[in-house]
Parts: sequence; structure tokens; C-alpha cells
Amino acid sequence: MSILGLVCLLLGLVAALLLVMYWLQRRELHAVSQLSQQLQRIAVGGRISGRVDPYTDHPEISALATTVNHLITRASATPAQERSHASPKLFGELADRIHEAVLVHREAMLHANKQFASFV
Repeated sequence: MSILGLVCLLLGLVAALLLVMYWLQRRELHAVSQLSQQLQRIAVGGRISGRVDPYTDHPEISALATTVNHLITRASATPAQERSHASPKLFGELADRIHEAVLVHREAMLHANKQFASFV
């Protein structure tokens, strides 16, 4: 076998490996896209109504889907009344840590951090 034949064989093997890697990457990106679409449907729907299926054998994507399912379970298990009481408190703690002025109001002022109070 000549040198040219070996080079052609090597180039063929490299091309085949690149094709396989491309196909595997496309499969993984498709699985990420499916997961993203499911999460967008849940986010747009307003209600947390289901679980996310990873449709893949990639461990990283499966772990991400498992984590999302765990968060969905926790969010749906927490009563709405408890979430509504916790949210303003958590938002107030976050607003107090921000260096910019923050004012939260609906019909009346709900929260103003120290920076906003210094302007008033």
C-alpha cells in the first residue's frame, strides 16, 4: 500500500469520526431543545401543571430534567397562600441588598429600601 493510500484511508477515518461526532452533538442539542420547549410551555401556561421528560440518554440533560421536576414538585406542593406571604418578605430582603433605590408599590407603598428613603 502506498503512502497516498494510507493518507486517503486516514482522511476517510477522520471524516467518519467527525460525522459521528456531529450526529451525537445534534442529538444532544435536539434533547436540550425539547427540554427548553417543555419549560417554555410550563412558563407561558402560568400554572405549573406537569413534569418534564428529558427524552435522552445523556446524563447531564437527564440530571437537569430531574432537577426541574424536583423544583416543579416543590413549587406545586407549597400552598399558594404560603408563597404569597413569603414572596414580599424575600423580595424585601433582596431589595435591601441592592445598592440602587428600590420602591415596590401597588395601591400603596409596600417596600422601600434605605437608598430610596434617602432620596425622600
